[in-house]
Amino acid sequence: MKIAVFAVIALAMVFPSCRSKKMTAVERPAQEIVQEPVAQPQQEELAEIPSRTERFTFEREEQAVAHDFFVIVGSYSNPDNADRARTILSRQGFNPIILKSETGLNRLCVNSYTNEAEARSRVQQIRMSFPEYHDAWLLIRQR
Repeated sequence: MKIAVFAVIALAMVFPSCRSKKMTAVERPAQEIVQEPVAQPQQEELAEIPSRTERFTFEREEQAVAHDFFVIVGSYSNPDNADRARTILSRQGFNPIILKSETGLNRLCVNSYTNEAEARSRVQQIRMSFPEYHDAWLLIRQR
């Protein structure tokens, strides 16, 4: 009895696989390959970067630049904390400077630009490359 059941199962598996290639091709419609576009940062994504406009001074006058757009990765009320964070950023390859905001915070800036689109692009790049700075934002100088 077991042999008969086994023979029936074996035959059921063999016969469907004996179809001609021509029949198989007719039965299955050709599948269209759809390639998804690779996601590229779009202008809309760059526009989602938070920004704030405020007046500030440079911690050291020799660091002053005429740029209006500053990439900020941290804000500290305690200057010692800002100095410690600046040391960490320097070890990561950044050239950070501290900006003293009109609100009394020490803003840790890693880049500055004359062009807003370039600054927003840099914020996006930092957010993607350095997850610890996922909240980087753009400071716009108020004159």
